Amino acid sequence: MNSFAVSQNREVFALPGKVNSPLSKGTHILIKEGAKLVDSITDILDELNIKFEATNEKESPITLKGEERVVFEMIESDGTHLEEIILKSNFAQPVINKIILNLQLNGLIREITPSCFAKC
Repeated sequence: MNSFAVSQNREVFALPGKVNSPLSKGTHILIKEGAKLVDSITDILDELNIKFEATNEKESPITLKGEERVVFEMIESDGTHLEEIILKSNFAQPVINKIILNLQLNGLIREITPSCFAKC
């Protein structure tokens, strides 16, 4: 595990990635070396003994229809490139750009790298 974190008496958490992705190799090594595996915020809160109570206030869900729904369903939680969305949807790029912007403004997706979007 990261010796610097250990020497500073810090917890090390790691979020696992796709098994076959070279981008996940670092976090998988950390987990093998003893980092706490995290798959939700609850894992971190429990480990740090933080009590958190969610409020009952719920925002009204956003209903997606037509092309917006199609595009949203194409986007993976770990990211989907804009070119892939355009190719798979067969929608014109200006239409895709408008949909992507609306999904971002509604807090449903985020840009994780240039032209690569993931569900929030």
